[in-house]
Amino acid sequence: TYEPDHHNENLIPSVSVTYHPPALLLWSSVCYDPVNEQVLLFGGGGVNRADGRPHTWALDVTTDRWRQLDLDVEPPARCNSRMVYDSKNQLIVLFGGDGQDRALADTWGFDVKTKKWAERKPPVSPYPRSCHGLAYLEKSGAVLLVGGKAVADYRDVKQLSNQVWAYDAAKNTWSPVDAQMPETDGSEWYCLESLPGTDEALLVVTSKYDHRQRTYRFRYDPSATSAKFDGVEAGTVSYKTERTKAWYDDQPPANREEHEKQLAKLADNQWVEMKPPKSTAGRTWGTAIFDVDRYVAMKWGGGHSGYQGTDMAFYDVAANRFTIDRTPAFTPEPFDRWARRPAARTFFNQPWARHMRHTCAYDPVRKLGVFTDGGGSAWYDRAADEVIKHTWLYDPAQRKWLEPIRQPFPGGGTYSPIAIDTPAGVLAYQNKQRYEPERLYRFIGQAGKPDTWGW
Repeated sequence: TYEPDHHNENLIPSVSVTYHPPALLLWSSVCYDPVNEQVLLFGGGGVNRADGRPHTWALDVTTDRWRQLDLDVEPPARCNSRMVYDSKNQLIVLFGGDGQDRALADTWGFDVKTKKWAERKPPVSPYPRSCHGLAYLEKSGAVLLVGGKAVADYRDVKQLSNQVWAYDAAKNTWSPVDAQMPETDGSEWYCLESLPGTDEALLVVTSKYDHRQRTYRFRYDPSATSAKFDGVEAGTVSYKTERTKAWYDDQPPANREEHEKQLAKLADNQWVEMKPPKSTAGRTWGTAIFDVDRYVAMKWGGGHSGYQGTDMAFYDVAANRFTIDRTPAFTPEPFDRWARRPAARTFFNQPWARHMRHTCAYDPVRKLGVFTDGGGSAWYDRAADEVIKHTWLYDPAQRKWLEPIRQPFPGGGTYSPIAIDTPAGVLAYQNKQRYEPERLYRFIGQAGKPDTWGW
């Protein structure tokens, strides 16, 4: 919030005005634009918006004021990408990143003269990756890319991660550099910075497992022979899992009539394995809920030490088939396997995967899945100046998450609530906390009217 500046009334409004990017923002990239004397912010996620992203912002360093740029074209949403300023071509170069459900291999340029983004589409690109190092070398005018976290078959990950590439913005070409990467002990964080006026750069690599760091210095020779490894077509993506929505959909059509005959013949008090053509990955520490209107079991969540995907899985009893609603997103580094969940939502308007032990239930009145403790469901509201807990709601008819609603009980960790389905709707028991007694809540509202829903 900026108070009036009586020394320069033309610069600062005469009333207090707030200029800020989203209150919650993770995994973004920033780069200084010397032509317009501004810092460009792009990328990142965990934002409290339906698309979970901040879009493009600029900080005017002469007034210290942020503004969101009104752009017709922007790069796709991403996390843990890198941007550098190419002074020779007056271009901010962006490559790759983590699209939450995929790794990216696209190249974009922000023209500081026109203040617009444009995809570059070179003939060949480095393999999809995130957390890489990127630096502009002033002497040769090349953009140097080093390492990163490649998303690929495990047999190729190290080979693809240990690559060096150079980008010529004037020619719009990426070239593999014949440079032996140093031993990085499985590091997945690369910080690269050029030395002004030279073709040298400093590289710091960090292991996320034991925090070990190593520092290297590198001199780029643009006249050296190119390396022999191959790249990929510009815009190639690499999904983080083989179990995409297309993978689930690629199975024989269900013979419902035949399967219903098998169900009718089931013997009492015996377990019989159904053996659907495809099954889900283990969604640990969770609770399946049952859609009594469609006779479909629904399973979401997993959490650390288990499944990290954000897809909703469905088991159709009459068809003996598993399907999912969309290809899953996975938490970007450094959260991925750890207990901490980032706040807010994915790029696909989902909560982050979390243990769902008895914290969700199906509401037969409003015909919704009710999730009282989804990952990242408590986030800071700048207008209210408080952290607000939310209940996530899922519509199985449309197979999509709806806008979350305010939740009056905290949940989370030791204090996770217990959700119970009843013919009259969902009840939630919030156990006793340090300073609060235990409480019982009922989910209310009219079917199909979200503005009436609440606890």
